[in-house]
Amino acid sequence: MITSGIIWSAIIQGAFKLCLAASAILVARFTLMWFDHTIEDDSFAQTLKHAEPHSKMLYFAARFLGVCIVVGLALS
Repeated sequence: MITSGIIWSAIIQGAFKLCLAASAILVARFTLMWFDHTIEDDSFAQTLKHAEPHSKMLYFAARFLGVCIVVGLALS
């Protein structure tokens, strides 16, 4: 039947999109972990230790948003 093929196609496409989203989340997480690892030996790490909480919040939010945008563009 035609409808069973359409249903299976929708299921497979949905599963593929879920796998793609999961891989994007993993790539973003590991990228942020790599950023954290590389910043430890930099003088910026000392600056970040003494920064105000508001400044830290803006830095981490912008970093997270930037990584999400890059990963989203790479996968689309």
